[in-house]
Amino acid sequence: MDVFLYSKLLALATVCAHIFLVVFLLLHYSKVSFLQKIIAPIRRLLSRYGLLCAWGVAVAATITPLIYTHIYHLLPCTLCWYQRIFMFPLVIILFLILKRKDIRNKIYVYTLATIGAGIGIYHYVNQQLYSRYNISTTDCEAIGMAKSCSEYYFIEFGYITIPLMALTGFLLVIFFTYFAQRSTTEES
Repeated sequence: MDVFLYSKLLALATVCAHIFLVVFLLLHYSKVSFLQKIIAPIRRLLSRYGLLCAWGVAVAATITPLIYTHIYHLLPCTLCWYQRIFMFPLVIILFLILKRKDIRNKIYVYTLATIGAGIGIYHYVNQQLYSRYNISTTDCEAIGMAKSCSEYYFIEFGYITIPLMALTGFLLVIFFTYFAQRSTTEES
């Protein structure tokens, strides 16, 4: 599979994740009773498998940049490295939380995912400013990195880039952990 097809498939998965998050949150916070009945089974699934889903997202978000780097030879920029620093440990932390069935350590998940999401937002906004107005808030080449944080290797569906995929991964980890955690505390 070439890098363009791989990127298209990941972009499609990202769009699906965006749609899922928006629709679920709209349904979750709606006050209409029949919508609450529709979303109740999904909440039960999330309460039971939310941490497993968060771990799966973290694994996918760890493997994906490694594939881009080691198979497709796309060198990461500085901000991509920072996002990796906050995503990679989530695989181990979420695995340990799953194995021990102890959600009390969720603060580590929230901390790493929130910081990583913040970097993802900054990175994505920086790319958009550079592509639209030629304004860059970072200069990766100046510190010896091969790729500028302001440029992108690809853009799919008019808005999806690698930093947005990473941001979506962090948001999904936060989302799944939150709904798994909510159900655990509601049962106690």
